[in-house]
Amino acid sequence: MGQLPATSGGNSACLLYQGLSNSGVKALQFTLNMCFGENLALDGIFGPLTKSALIRAQKAVGTAADGVYGPNTRDRLNAKLKWVVTRDWLPRWWMCTSIGM
Repeated sequence: MGQLPATSGGNSACLLYQGLSNSGVKALQFTLNMCFGENLALDGIFGPLTKSALIRAQKAVGTAADGVYGPNTRDRLNAKLKWVVTRDWLPRWWMCTSIGM
């Protein structure tokens, strides 16, 4: 099972919230698009659309729907994701498991 990257430095204990701009936000946007049917720009900017999408995902996975990505949200989202490798030389990709939506 993989983990959502939080920052470019790999800090998985960070908080992501509206107003931030970094690679962790971009990874979160990608996950929200791929696993929760959102249509966010992958710009790495945590704006109001990303916050609203995160709140919908938080509700779907049964965690506090506060629009802040922290350890509890990370753990609940990670429970719905897994790593897969199609071939040894290809990059790893997130795959979404059923979220009961």
